[in-house]
Parts: sequence; C-alpha cells; structure tokens
Amino acid sequence: MGLHSYQLMGIPGYQTLFVAPRYSGNTYPIPEGCRLITLPFHNEPRPPCDHLLQVMKHTSRRLTSIIRFTISAIRRSSHFDVDLVHIHSPMYLLIAMYFHALRRKACITFHGTDFHRIRRSSAYLRCAGIFDAVFCVSSDMKSDLEEIHQKPVRVVGNGVDLGLFRDLSVPRRKQLIAVGTLKEEKGFSCLIEAFRLLQQKSKPAREYILIVVGDGALRKQLERQIIGCGLQEKVFLCGEKEVHELIDLYNESEVFVLSSISEGFPKVVLEAMSCGCRIVATKVGEVTNVLGNDYPFLAEPCSAASLSGALQRILEGMTNRYDYSGLLQKSYTWDAVRARYGEVYADVFVHERV
Repeated sequence: MGLHSYQLMGIPGYQTLFVAPRYSGNTYPIPEGCRLITLPFHNEPRPPCDHLLQVMKHTSRRLTSIIRFTISAIRRSSHFDVDLVHIHSPMYLLIAMYFHALRRKACITFHGTDFHRIRRSSAYLRCAGIFDAVFCVSSDMKSDLEEIHQKPVRVVGNGVDLGLFRDLSVPRRKQLIAVGTLKEEKGFSCLIEAFRLLQQKSKPAREYILIVVGDGALRKQLERQIIGCGLQEKVFLCGEKEVHELIDLYNESEVFVLSSISEGFPKVVLEAMSCGCRIVATKVGEVTNVLGNDYPFLAEPCSAASLSGALQRILEGMTNRYDYSGLLQKSYTWDAVRARYGEVYADVFVHERV
C-alpha cells in the first residue's frame, strides 16, 4: 500500500526494506535488491461523524493498530543494518524517532490530510526536529511545513506509469468518470449536485452519465442523494476496481472529474491525463500547478455551481483537444520522482551509500 512510497524502491544505489500495512488485494512486484514486510493494520474507513460511538470505536482500534504496527516494524527492521528510515505519514513518527535515537537518518513525506493534522499536534511539533529531510507532494504545504520543521522542505510530486496508464485509442462513451474513496474530502456530494445542475442547464450534458469508482463510508449517503435527485439512471457508484479495469474505464470516458475539497497531489489526475481523458478539477493542492493557472476547466472547491460551470464549458467545447503527453513525459514520470529523492538522499548522507 502506498504507490508513492513503493516507487522509492527503485532508486539506484540503495537497497530498500519496505514495511507496509498488509493488503488483501494484488500487490506490485518487488524490485531486485528490495524486501517487502507486510504487517496487520486496521484499514477500515472512518465512519461518518454523526455516528459517535462508531467513530470512537474506530479511533480506538486505529490507535491500537498503529501501536502494534510500530512495535512490529521496529522489531522486524532491527534485524537489518538500516542507514535511513523514510516514513510517509506522521502516524509512524515513533519508528522515525527510534532510528533517530540510534543516530540513523530520518525523512518524512507529507501527502495530504496528514499535513493538516500535525498543525494541531503539540507532540509532533516537539519532535519535528528529528528529520534530516522533509518532503511534501504539493507546494501549498511548503511554507507551513518549513515553519514547523525550521528547515527547507522539498516539493516532490507524484508520478504516473506511462507504460501502464495509456490511451488505448478505443471509442469513448458519453461518460464522465470520478475516482476516489467515498469520504468527505473527495467532494462527491458536491459533484452529484453539480451534475444535477448540469443536466438542467446544458442540453449536450443530458447525453452523459457519471460513474464514480471507489468505495467508502459515505456510499449509502451518496446513494440516497442520487435517488433524491432522480439520477438513478445517470449516476453510478461502481465500487473499487482493479488497475486494469480502471484503465479501461478511463479509456471509455471522455472527461475525468476531480471534485475534491482538499488534496495533496492526486495521482488520479495524472492517470486520467495519461489515458487521454479531458480534465475538470477543483483548485486544490498541486492541481493548479500541474494544469496551469490559465487552464479553463478549473472550479472552486465546495461549489456545485462552479464545478457545474466547468463541466458545461468542457462538454460544450468537446471538439477542442488537450494533449497532456508532453507535460507528463517531462515532469511526472516515476523515474523523475525517484531522481529527485535520490538527489536529496545523496545530500543527507555523509558516508558511503549502500
């Protein structure tokens, strides 16, 4: 789990021990010179906030799971001669602190919502100085993280596998696609309302359907909203999909929609671009920097009217093509991401790399 962290196993000159939560689905292949250790972890989505007892139970199980994971990760990795530990969430802070106490190097990458949590954590603020390098996936986080850590923060975004996610040159349907966990931050409720408004004011839009790929705690709530809007024949919650199924859905769809309220650097935007979808997105995280400030199909977060307007503009100008391939090839391959991390690793180490 964690595609961004998984991709760091391919940095030339380093052997990697990848410790990750256990996952029941298919896993990516492990590169030569790397090892994977998976440990039990409580990965169930957080229940809606109005279910107080369920939230408390989930929080308790989550904290217990983090403690057990931390102890197991330290115990298992202590058998190896670790020079640097790189965590990808503040919840693994104790692992970084353990290796820092052994005078090993420590790095952290912030990916999204975890960044907002540490602002309110006095415990994290007291420990922030242990890290030799701090990364984030979005420039929106940079200045605040530099204030917290009192050192330069490197922005290293996500990448996309252009050999896997590609335009298959198949006929596309009158179809919009959105991808993500069904939780508040993804703004799917706003998207459904925007699609309802779009159906009312745009004749071309009435030929389109909206499919949402993903699952989560808000599924039943979104299903009720779809029925309440009378969109049962227009909006479909498709659940989770395997990677090859998702690639096919990207290639079947004309437009990808990102409706998020908050993000770091959403990989799904790069995936959809690579598969030839036109992109409509909210102005969150690194999205504006990727697409450009003058990109005409950006919308304000949490605004169904703004998102509906962006969708209307793109559907009514479907003869205009947007070729994202040059941008992706130049800046957003995983090789480029690994190279950026490798440069910082080399600066962090003052002894010979292994």
